[in-house]
Order: sequence, then structure tokens, then C-alpha cells
Amino acid sequence: MINGYCKLGNVTEAFRLYDEMLSRGLLPDSFVFNTLIDGCCKEGNLENAQDLFHKMVQDGFATTLSFNTLIDGFCKLGKLKEANGLLEDMIEQQIMLNEMTYTILIDGLIKEWKLEEATQLFLEMQEKNLVPNAITYTSLIDGQSRRGNTAEAFALFEEMVAKGIKPDEVTYGVMIHTDSREGNLIEAFRLRNETLGEGMSMSGTAYNSLIDALCKKGDFHEVLKLLNKMVERGIRADVAT
Repeated sequence: MINGYCKLGNVTEAFRLYDEMLSRGLLPDSFVFNTLIDGCCKEGNLENAQDLFHKMVQDGFATTLSFNTLIDGFCKLGKLKEANGLLEDMIEQQIMLNEMTYTILIDGLIKEWKLEEATQLFLEMQEKNLVPNAITYTSLIDGQSRRGNTAEAFALFEEMVAKGIKPDEVTYGVMIHTDSREGNLIEAFRLRNETLGEGMSMSGTAYNSLIDALCKKGDFHEVLKLLNKMVERGIRADVAT
């Protein structure tokens, strides 16, 4: 039930059940703690999340998932110092770092424009025989693209595909934006068709990138066609469109 309430975003009710468990002498396990920590992090309530986490550490059953969840909470709020502190704690306590640990940190670093540090972690995880996933690659591709390093973004995308890692909707969206910005409309539309062909949906941001590139080219006929496609797919035009 605690898990259900947290999934619904009702963390207050989840904590009521947690307190009820304690009052009845029932000891929560790592699953309960991890669920509550995740719920607190999603609400941005890192104080409660840390309190629960410290109790787990004291009781000796903090897991990789526990650390990852709290690291993710810190990264989402841009608190990279605290996130790195937890990483150091994991290493000191010999808690196993996994693909998700690195991916969370890489994404957090990219969002704070720390591309070099993110790239270093990307190399480090592979040295430890940890395999990057679509989220890892997408974060780095986005970071390179936002920095204007188009060639590096394309190289990462090609490396990802060559390794058999399937791009997701976010990956395609980033690549469509990058190609559109660079005026590579043939490739941008190829990726758009590939996205739809894989049964994925395109975001409004991806459509906006294509529309912007077409407007710069003066191809307003194609712009209108894309706007109609957006309407057909239930994607509302925004101010950027």
C-alpha cells in the first residue's frame, strides 16, 4: 500500500502507513525505505529522504538502489556536491556502483553544463565494464549538441547504434533538433520517419525544430504539412511553434 500511495504522489498517506507499521512493532524492510525515499525525492523533500536514508545506513541495509535514488534526487535539484558526496560514501562503504549510478550522475552533470566531468564518468564506467544504456548516451549526445559539438553528438549516436543500443523517443528528439539546427533536413526527416516507423511518438519540441529549420529555408508548404501532422497526432502548438 505504501508503494501504491507513493506512485499516486500521496507521500503523506504513505508516511501515515509507515508510522502505523512502527507503532505496531513492524520493522520496514529496504523495499519500504527505498519506496519512501523515492517518493520524498519526487516531491523535492530531500530532508525527509535523507532522514530515512541515514536510518537505513545506521541499520546496515542501505543498498545501491537507496544511494541511486537519493543521488538522483540531489541531481534533479542541481545539488551536485551532495550527489558526489554520496558517490564517495558508496565507494568508501564498498557499495556496488552500477550503470544507473553513473547514468544518474552523468545526466545531472550535463544539466549543469559540466560536459567534461560527465564524459570522464562515461569513460570510467566503461573501464569498469559497465554498459551505458540509451539514457546515458542520450544525456551525452544532448550535452555535446547544446555545447555546439555537432560532430561529437553524431559520433556518439553512431556509436550507440553500432553497439546495438536502441535509441528512444528522447534520443531521436535530440538528434532531430541537432540535425535541424545544422540545416541537415534530409537526415532530420529520415530520423523523424524512423521514429514514427518504430511506433514512437514525436514531441512538440522535435516538431518545432523541424518547423524552425523549414522556415529558415523558406519552405512554408512543408511547414503547413507538419502543422497539420501535429494536429492529427494531438500535439498542440506552443509559443515556440
